[in-house]
Amino acid sequence: MESTIKKWHRIFQSSLCKNRKKLLIFPLFLILSCIIASNLPFRCFESEYVFAKTTEEIKLSKNSINVIVGDKTKLTINGTKEKVTWSVKDKKIATVSSSGYVKGVKKGTTTVSAKVLGKTYTCKVTVERPVLSCNSYLGVINNETTLTVSGTTKKVAWTSSNEKVATVTKNGKVKFLAKGNVVITATVGNQSYYSYCTIYTSSDYRKLTKMEKEVINKIQLILAENITSHMTVVEKIRFVHDYLVLHTEYFEYSNRSYHPEGVLFDGKAVCQGYAETFELFMNYLSIENRFVVGTGGGVSHAWNMVKLEDGWYHVDSTWDDPVPDKEGRVLYTYFLLDDKQMKSLRHKWNEKDYPSCNATKFLTMKDLYTQEVKDLEDEKLIKEYQKNGNLLKTWKDYSKEYVKRYQQGEEWISLMYPQKDAGSVSEIARGVAKLLGYYGTFNYEYHALREVGDYYILNMRISFLD
Repeated sequence: MESTIKKWHRIFQSSLCKNRKKLLIFPLFLILSCIIASNLPFRCFESEYVFAKTTEEIKLSKNSINVIVGDKTKLTINGTKEKVTWSVKDKKIATVSSSGYVKGVKKGTTTVSAKVLGKTYTCKVTVERPVLSCNSYLGVINNETTLTVSGTTKKVAWTSSNEKVATVTKNGKVKFLAKGNVVITATVGNQSYYSYCTIYTSSDYRKLTKMEKEVINKIQLILAENITSHMTVVEKIRFVHDYLVLHTEYFEYSNRSYHPEGVLFDGKAVCQGYAETFELFMNYLSIENRFVVGTGGGVSHAWNMVKLEDGWYHVDSTWDDPVPDKEGRVLYTYFLLDDKQMKSLRHKWNEKDYPSCNATKFLTMKDLYTQEVKDLEDEKLIKEYQKNGNLLKTWKDYSKEYVKRYQQGEEWISLMYPQKDAGSVSEIARGVAKLLGYYGTFNYEYHALREVGDYYILNMRISFLD
């Protein structure tokens, strides 16, 4: 037994010696495998989930729109927050803002484009110009008429300014109920269109002469085309004042010059014609007013008073019309004045016959409007000088330009240059002499420097004495 055990022991030791190298390699293999495994990316041992990327389709909010002349409609690009560049094919038909607001300018069709992320999206724009069937109407109590609006696909809303005088249905049917003035308004989108109506009894209507009807219709048409519900009372008064000044020349043409027909159809009138026409306009605008008779500068004269929220004011459109007539020129020297101001301007009247004009709230309007007109005239004049090559960059350029034109035979030379850091007229004249190489005696004449915005106008002539 003992010998058998020893025998197996020798066999085991022999086997162990032979496989020692293999036994040593196995643990090394396990260790190396662990090291390699520890350095592999974690995702090799985890499931990877891939989500599909979803994006909203980029598109214009509308492919076609209808917009009213003067109205706005907003377009948007959906599906992206990237910057959008807007443009319009025909700016005479419609305009588009940087934020996508489309405004109707003139009746017609055009295309608005929106460019984003390299792609362009378009919208057809149809600009509509609604037309009211009647802007002026002379009616009789208990009669009816129907107004319509053409030239639009949009819904029309109807209203009456005084339902005691006339009512209007949702379909534009107007019924005249009482004597007076009323305005029927048709609203399409954000735009309104007006029909001025004067209602009479049947007997009063029959007494109207042909000329009286023509005068009333003319006034009502002018108001319907120019007065809006958004205007203040002062703005309405200003419109009438300006209309009379711009469309009338002070002239005793005939007997018509003393009445509204002279203003409205001949464009010629005296103070009575101006004042009577102003009075009619105020009546149709439902603005309380008075026709004033007195003297101006010591001679017979007529003008008007109007009542505003804080009291009465004078308005003299005749004396605000330049004589001789200057086309496009409006003055405001006699616009919304109090009694004291009017008297200081040589106006006299029987104060007992008229309300006192001592209100103050709107006394500054004449100065505001005067400055507004001056700014517009200055802007126009600057553009004119620029167009004709008479607008200089600096005052020093005047001498150079003067020499150039002097050598071309011009005598009086008028140029415009900036007021900032400008030199004197004598410096400019000396600069001319120096450029011409003249060191003798010379004289220069010039009209008073005229300030135009931020510029001066200098009209000068230089005489060189031998």
